[in-house]
Amino acid sequence: MGHAPPGGRRTDSGVTPLAGRHVVLGVTGGIAAYKAVEVCRRLVDMGIYVVPVMTEEATRFVGAVTFSALASEPVRRSLWSEEDPIPHTTLGQRADLVVVVPATARFLAAYAAGLSDGLLTATVLATRAPVLVCPAMHTEMWEHPAVRENLATLRRRGVHVVEPDEGRLAGGDVGAGRLAETARIVSAVVALLDRRGPGTGGAPPGAPASPGGQPVRGEAAGSAATIDRAGRGATTEAPGSTATTDRAGQLATTDRAGQLATTEAAGHPSTGDLAGKTVLVSAGGTREPIDPVRYITNRSSGKQGHALADAAADRGARVVLVTTTGRPAPPGAEVIFVETAAEMAEAVLREAPGADVVLMAAAVADFRPAHRAATKLPKAGGAPRLILEPTLDILAELGRRRRPGQILVGFAAQTGDPEPAAEAKLRAKGVDMVVANDVSVPGAGFDGDTNAVVVLEADGRRTVVPLTTKRQVADAVFDRVVACLGAGGWVPVSADDPGTRRAGDMRRRRPGGDRQSWPSAEPVTGAPALDRLLDRPTDDHGGDRPVDDHPEQD
Repeated sequence: MGHAPPGGRRTDSGVTPLAGRHVVLGVTGGIAAYKAVEVCRRLVDMGIYVVPVMTEEATRFVGAVTFSALASEPVRRSLWSEEDPIPHTTLGQRADLVVVVPATARFLAAYAAGLSDGLLTATVLATRAPVLVCPAMHTEMWEHPAVRENLATLRRRGVHVVEPDEGRLAGGDVGAGRLAETARIVSAVVALLDRRGPGTGGAPPGAPASPGGQPVRGEAAGSAATIDRAGRGATTEAPGSTATTDRAGQLATTDRAGQLATTEAAGHPSTGDLAGKTVLVSAGGTREPIDPVRYITNRSSGKQGHALADAAADRGARVVLVTTTGRPAPPGAEVIFVETAAEMAEAVLREAPGADVVLMAAAVADFRPAHRAATKLPKAGGAPRLILEPTLDILAELGRRRRPGQILVGFAAQTGDPEPAAEAKLRAKGVDMVVANDVSVPGAGFDGDTNAVVVLEADGRRTVVPLTTKRQVADAVFDRVVACLGAGGWVPVSADDPGTRRAGDMRRRRPGGDRQSWPSAEPVTGAPALDRLLDRPTDDHGGDRPVDDHPEQD
């Protein structure tokens, strides 16, 4: 039997590794409040001691008796209790975790502003336990700059966020803001409880691991590492000893204010392991026009690229995001909107010299129509014959132009085993690492919120990130980027440098002067000149070459 503390009524009858953990389940007034019932039931089934706290607005959507019947204690609703004169303090001190399902825009605003206007807001302010919020609201509210700034503020303070899904909303609308699926919320709860160890009961966030992700234990660079992110390991294999780092990723993205190229919302943090660095990220799939109506594109949603931008901003970087999508971007980021591969190349190559880190996550078309029709091609004329020409290989061009110390990351989306193609790309294009995924694996394909990748590095390291959120994948990638920055990145060496195989080789700087060689990218043969690839003529001719489009990442 699970053991209930004094004043508690029951826990689940089974004994599980989480038995006896205390979770305060906050429920606020949104249409998704009914889904918190299932979250409550699943946590109790795991042996977790669940104390529900409902706002008055929440009771308009679901009855308090429902939670009282399923939870470990009756619902708490008021700061004014005869049984406990300071219920918020008692709840906060007993909790191993506070999770709010759903978290409305009103709640997020009050929490970010530090307003203790009810029992739930007072409890999250009074606890030292981790806090996990699960936003749910209409798309227009979710994308409003005020909501994004409040979330950015909370994340900087160490609050964990489970991003909402896209899907059907109240009123029949479809879009972002739908409460995350129950399984994803429960997984995040379990991961945070696992991080804290048994029954820490609201101990400071730094024990045993802080919300900001400080290592529990680790070893010197060059050893293998296991990174625990929301219950899923990211394993780095390298020669040498092993080390374990416990770091729970923050599960949210942030938004930009309006549609201008530069956002005016809250800026990026001034601290973090990327503070003072400029990170350039490309995202989304390009569109290559056939005529003013039709175009060639791919299935990339841009979610992984935008998750990378969010992660970089949260780590303190100045972010430049070149994107084809209108998805939210981090507050303070410079956002450059493009559509075609040529526009992507122009923007990325223009911004890259000022960047410390470049991540080419965009799915750039490999081919485009050689001629764009000036008017819509009529159906009556029969199927047009499209003549295709290659686009500029932006990643290879970045590899040739890179400056010493700059970190360059490529992405490779494949069907089947992605590693052979990723290895080839790593060697051919002079990059520090390639992030590869198999889009045929369920959950790791296009337009989803999860991904599973392997990160291959030029010095032979291999980091496997099993299926998890794209934000957590982004954090795992940046863990390796930060390690690479600390090692000095890759630098070009001359032909007369001892040990160099040929002019143009790359070597990685190591502490103490040790460097490892790696061949640089060979020039592209037979490819159109750069100025040709950045120039798109307009005509109405066609051709018959098939499209061979390999997006970098979704």
